[in-house]
Amino acid sequence: MKITLLKNKGILILLMVTLFGYPILKAETDPAKEITQLCKQYAAIRLHKPYEAIALMQKALDISQRQNFPDSLVNIYSYIGNVYQTNKIYSLALEAYFNKLKAAETQKDSNAIAYSYSDIGNTYYAQNVFSISFGYYKKAAEIFKRTGLARGLSVALNNQALVFMQQKDFKQAIKLLNEGLRVREKLGDVELIAHSNMLLGSTYIV
Repeated sequence: MKITLLKNKGILILLMVTLFGYPILKAETDPAKEITQLCKQYAAIRLHKPYEAIALMQKALDISQRQNFPDSLVNIYSYIGNVYQTNKIYSLALEAYFNKLKAAETQKDSNAIAYSYSDIGNTYYAQNVFSISFGYYKKAAEIFKRTGLARGLSVALNNQALVFMQQKDFKQAIKLLNEGLRVREKLGDVELIAHSNMLLGSTYIV
């Protein structure tokens, strides 16, 4: 896969950004170490040097494919998609995220599949294609419920609520936000709880 270099350096910030920090690699082989180092370099420059960040991930992708090391593909495609989405190049972001989904399905990693659905949903949301984004958020929530990953579930519930807010269906939005809040209260994460309360407050203000 050839990655096209960026042309737009604008930054987009989304409230419902997928949780960042999924484990980079599952093995400590030589290609794993090399790719991990590239990922660390990417993380340090992805916002202010997107051209260079994409080039680093292209190199990581080449290593993974050349050395037949598929364990890294989920994260490489995730990082590529993140840069394109942040810079509003949505077609290439979707290409990367669908490649991420395919890699996650090959690895049979349920949580990675759910995160891929969230990423795809976020990209459609950013383009105001709310009906499609909602479907992917719902799929993500269903998987997170099965796997018991509470943080991922709370984000997926909030994402669905954001779609309802855009559609002025505040009753459904509040219902989902409260459900996500209960999940976060069980986790005991103060920052996540505060974030849920902020979203609830903004819903009532509207």
